[in-house]
Amino acid sequence: MEIIPAIDILNGRCVRLEMGDFDRKTDYSDPMDAAQWIVEAGAKWLHVVDLDAARSTGHNRSLIDEIITSTKLCVEVGGGIRSLEIAGELIEIGAKRLVLGTKAVEEPQFIADVVSLSEVPVVVSLDYKYQDTQPIVQSRGWTESTGLSLFSSLHYSQEMGATFVLATDVSRDGMFSGLDIQTYMEILDSCEMELIASGGVSSLIDLVEASEVRSLKYKRAIHSCVIGKALHDGRINLAEALGQWR
Repeated sequence: MEIIPAIDILNGRCVRLEMGDFDRKTDYSDPMDAAQWIVEAGAKWLHVVDLDAARSTGHNRSLIDEIITSTKLCVEVGGGIRSLEIAGELIEIGAKRLVLGTKAVEEPQFIADVVSLSEVPVVVSLDYKYQDTQPIVQSRGWTESTGLSLFSSLHYSQEMGATFVLATDVSRDGMFSGLDIQTYMEILDSCEMELIASGGVSSLIDLVEASEVRSLKYKRAIHSCVIGKALHDGRINLAEALGQWR
């Protein structure tokens, strides 16, 4: 299992939100400073979310370009990728994976269109919330319920050519409440896409639990785990985590 540190960028700053709420954000540092200590810890990958692009209030592509150019990290980029033009710009600046959210959920054909642009793998980000006993996909920055089952969206995403699924229980994100292990086991049994876990990591114990998850059907494990707030708050030592999982 690979460890992927995360940086969320808002107004040119590295921030973290609680459950996607822009009114509950913590400002951490300059994104370049954050990227540099991530490099120094020995990371290979970086997960970047452009929150300004996600809520259509601007974008931070020049800053993302600078991070990619100056650090040589393999960067997967998400947030506001709603057109082939934007996807193409991110490919041009060197993004190693494109993370598609709302547009991919609402228009699955968009996944196939982005896949056709290049050999850069596509990650479909499925943010979900349990309603009764069903995981329902959320969209538009977690503000709207799509009414779609997580597992239906998995099927469509795979059919359209996505390589990865980034699955996040929105009730856990930024809350240090642990990963949704049970749902991840069901995801691994439901599709052949590689699974990136996200949302709720609070300690190395959570990472141990994630690394031990196995699909009974496909005999696969969680591919990687995105960690954000737990790193920036100092709950997890990145170098230590990277030393255990690579």
